[in-house]
Amino acid sequence: MKLSDVIGYQNHGDYFEYGNHLIKVFHENEPETLAIDEFNTLKALKPIFKLVPEVIAMKVVDMHNGFLLEKIEGMSLLYMMENEPSRMFDFAHIFANTHKLIHQVVPVGLKTEAEYFASIIKEAEISDELRLSLTDLVGKVNHPVLCHGTFQPDKIIIEEEQKHLIDFERAYIGNPISDIAMTEIILASPRVPEGASEFLIDQIEKSRATFLNIYKSEYPVASANYKLYLKLAALVRLKDNLPGEKDWLLSIINDEK
Repeated sequence: MKLSDVIGYQNHGDYFEYGNHLIKVFHENEPETLAIDEFNTLKALKPIFKLVPEVIAMKVVDMHNGFLLEKIEGMSLLYMMENEPSRMFDFAHIFANTHKLIHQVVPVGLKTEAEYFASIIKEAEISDELRLSLTDLVGKVNHPVLCHGTFQPDKIIIEEEQKHLIDFERAYIGNPISDIAMTEIILASPRVPEGASEFLIDQIEKSRATFLNIYKSEYPVASANYKLYLKLAALVRLKDNLPGEKDWLLSIINDEK
């Protein structure tokens, strides 16, 4: 069966229609374990968290790993934000409340926060003092919950009153503050479209700042460890090697204030 045109682009894999289902096909450079991990995560989550799609079977397409999942209709929250900017507060409210719902789930069988971040902390070019602080931080999670790992507006698909959540390839169980910090890093990114005009860049930055501020007011964090979690999130993002972010991420990691 042939794939349709791409209906959703994501960092690690893209979505296509595939008969009566969807298929997520991971990019060529992604390890097979990423597809397997997400498939198993979604399979474990579906009985206890109705917002995730049902997965059907692993699938290899043109030597790319992937899996079949139920067909999801609707529009991403990001698409709605771009087309109805006057509703920014409403969308930020939906976004924050959905993140809270994720953090109410307590699954079993997922990687722990310590396991998820271990190699990132070990391989990072950071001071021994920071490495010890981060290792200690992720090793002392008292009440671990589901953490999405890359939560942002394009991970929410809205179909009338129904919400669907996608892209759990980096999910783990841990402190929700670690997940909130990762979302802040993603939302605050200075990346802009290549060739964008100064006016467009200005509008993008204002929109991001507004959305992030509303999100943080809707889901406030009161923790002495939050700055450490921001550094950890910056290390994860740095490893992704996305254009336009390196210097900004290093400034967060190396900030000694």
